[in-house]
Amino acid sequence: MFLQPSGVPKQKPEERGGFFEGDIRIYQGPTSRGVAARGNGVKWPNGIVPYEILPGYATEQESFIIATMRKMERYVAVNGRNCIEFRPKVSTDRYFITIVNGQGCSSYVGMYEGYDFVRTVTLQYPGCIDDARIMHELLHTL
Repeated sequence: MFLQPSGVPKQKPEERGGFFEGDIRIYQGPTSRGVAARGNGVKWPNGIVPYEILPGYATEQESFIIATMRKMERYVAVNGRNCIEFRPKVSTDRYFITIVNGQGCSSYVGMYEGYDFVRTVTLQYPGCIDDARIMHELLHTL
């Protein structure tokens, strides 16, 4: 916990969503058992993660989120070859992440192929718009 100057405890942004471990959204579909996601249907094909960023961020904030995605791509590259790629979604993308300026910092784990739901990544401004928190939530999506 952080302390405000008045001594009143302040909740961390990544704990505001009320999700598993504070920031992990659990898919509650018809076959969900509330266990860890695993298997091929959880992975993004070829490491490509389409995304959309919904209105609610200033241009500078949106640019910072995208720059952090590019930084992640470079950090996990092997021998100069990207292992993951974030790209804007196109109309033919069935699965993609939706980045929103909501309450707290949270995301789903993996892709969940075959299930139709909004794969939300919540990055609240100002509390979640920094390299570490953006990367943390995007790593959950991988």
